[in-house]
Parts: sequence; C-alpha cells; structure tokens
Amino acid sequence: AQRTGRLSLNNLGLQRLPEALFALTHLRELDLGAAPPWESERRPNAVLAQAGRLAELTRLETLDVSCSDLDDLSFMASLMAIQNLDCSFTKVNN
Repeated sequence: AQRTGRLSLNNLGLQRLPEALFALTHLRELDLGAAPPWESERRPNAVLAQAGRLAELTRLETLDVSCSDLDDLSFMASLMAIQNLDCSFTKVNN
C-alpha cells in the first residue's frame, strides 16, 4: 500500500487516540477534528489526555483538532514542520 502521509480520524468520537497512531511518524496531515457544534452528527474526539504524544509526529505539517477537548498548545513546540493548525471550537486561548 502506498503511504499518503494523510490520516483522518475526524468525527469518530474517540475517547482515546489509538496507540498505533503514534507509530505513524511519516504523517504530514492529521485530522482529529469534529463536525462544528451546530451539526447534529457531531462526535468530537478526546485529544487532551494524549496531546503530548502528538509531539512524536515530528513531520506533521497540518493538524486539525477542531471541536476537540484540547485546551493547551504547549505540545506544539516540538512540531517544527507544522504550517497549518485548526483548533477552532476548542478551549485553546493562547
């Protein structure tokens, strides 16, 4: 199978991020976001408890954590390749 460097776990309502995710160090784009609050089929993912582990994905260029429980971006300090971040509809305020 060809590696695309993209993974969408959007709107799955995950209570915990899969352990296998952190082994995908080739990822360039990761979507952990959810549908906006006005959508009836909204199922946000729980990202906060494992946010620090996202720093293991050092090749990430695009990260979507919109509508998740994330409230802090300190894990982003080691993501040197990041170009696009969507943290809309989260409690992030820094």
